[in-house]
Amino acid sequence: LVGLRLAQVARHQGTLQATWTPDERITLAAQLRGTSAQYDDDQNTRRLKGYVTADLSAEMAITPHMRAVLAVE
Repeated sequence: LVGLRLAQVARHQGTLQATWTPDERITLAAQLRGTSAQYDDDQNTRRLKGYVTADLSAEMAITPHMRAVLAVE
């Protein structure tokens, strides 16, 4: 196992997040997460492809003490 990559641990991972508040009642957010290829086993024979996922959310104040949230992952 010397010199091989750890199973199910990508060499590179990253997250990018942005939030926008167009006014005091509304907040919009987006997040991207990505990872490079990794191996499924300790012998590094089953390679898994890298991937990117996206999350989106919208939040709106209904009252001063209540907010509605819609999120898609």
